[in-house]
Amino acid sequence: MLPAGGQNPGALAIWQAVWLTAHGIMNIHSSEFHPQEPGQSSAATPDEGHTPAPIRDSEFLDSAARQWEALHGAAGAVGSLAHLPPEQTRCDAADFAALLAGAPRWKAQLANTSLEDIGAFMQSGLAALLAVHAENRDPSAAALALWSEFAQARDAVLELLPER
Repeated sequence: MLPAGGQNPGALAIWQAVWLTAHGIMNIHSSEFHPQEPGQSSAATPDEGHTPAPIRDSEFLDSAARQWEALHGAAGAVGSLAHLPPEQTRCDAADFAALLAGAPRWKAQLANTSLEDIGAFMQSGLAALLAVHAENRDPSAAALALWSEFAQARDAVLELLPER
């Protein structure tokens, strides 16, 4: 059940963490998560002086590209329920895979995990919207809120990755 206002606090927390990390505001250090590139912070990291190699695993990249495409398909359905015009693609699946391939390993893994999180809130949100629509009620306000959450989370993921 969503709190008053219709926002999913878990989804909001996820995109906020991604955004804060991308902007260097949040600084979490562990052996698997490095929000700043080595040498950008005065704090020592376990991999200091070593930039992890980008991901070259084609299965990983293909899976992420398919997930990216599926999320945008779901977002299109949500946008339609919100009475929004179709969105111009900012980054198609092939471009997203290329961005992941060019990113440091930790960023690619964080982006992929974020896609899974976005998929979770989109799946449950779209199911709820379709249930409302099936009852001949207007889901447009809730659809607009879900679409906005998706767009913000997607943009935060893109900010993690290097420019094309």
